[in-house]
Amino acid sequence: QRIMDATELLGPADFGPAIQVRLTGLGYDCEKADGNLESATTVRSIRQFQRDYSFPVDGRVTDVAAESLVDLFGA
Repeated sequence: QRIMDATELLGPADFGPAIQVRLTGLGYDCEKADGNLESATTVRSIRQFQRDYSFPVDGRVTDVAAESLVDLFGA
């Protein structure tokens, strides 16, 4: 038996669907993990995450914010 790291299942920090899954897992509703980081719901979730964690609020996930999501989500 092999135990998989969550990153193997979700994908790298900057992978669109993985960002959405991590946001949703942290309580930010992205509706679905389709990789569309420009949908109104996902942008709203990203902005709320940015406000909550003192990132510049622009609705885009920077590399630093993506890594932060990985750290907060635990994978």
